[in-house]
Amino acid sequence: MNRIATLLLTAALVVGSSAAAPIAAVAATADSAPGMAGVLPPDASLVASTDLAATTPAASLAKFGTLRVPSFGVSQTVYNWGCGPATVPNLVLKWGCVTTRNTFLTGHASGVFHWLYNAYVHNTWRAMHYAYFTTAKGVTTRYRISWIRLVPASYIYRGITGERWAWNNTAHPSLTLQTCWGSTNKYRLVFRFVKG
Repeated sequence: MNRIATLLLTAALVVGSSAAAPIAAVAATADSAPGMAGVLPPDASLVASTDLAATTPAASLAKFGTLRVPSFGVSQTVYNWGCGPATVPNLVLKWGCVTTRNTFLTGHASGVFHWLYNAYVHNTWRAMHYAYFTTAKGVTTRYRISWIRLVPASYIYRGITGERWAWNNTAHPSLTLQTCWGSTNKYRLVFRFVKG
């Protein structure tokens, strides 16, 4: 089996397997973050690294915390992007127009989140058991991997929109990592971790 066929088969198995299914059912509409319907996260596209010059310097953004994934040797500063514009710098950004129990982080697939992209491509994400997030105030929370989804850029998953499953106000504290997928950025790769 050639490499492309293997990658496609792996992607189909991860997205369609029971391991990729959420621990709990997708949140009901009532749990959606208010005021976010129809709003998409910034487009942290898979583009050439030479195109990733920071459009916003890190010094001008508030530090939100630190993301650590020990099994991958990852330790990254996270900045608060709030409801910032769609074009993002090559930084790990916390996106969200409201505060929720779901910390939604985004980053460029060929930049700060290349390790995440590679974990999916090479099927090494299984070693990513835990991620840790430390707030700017020094409070650390451990999260365990729950599911992974590869979805269209519209974030429509089984007829359910992104504000109801990707960046919604979750029932339990969650950490969501999102980057782009594909040469034309038509897909989003979403990793969900839950506290525990």
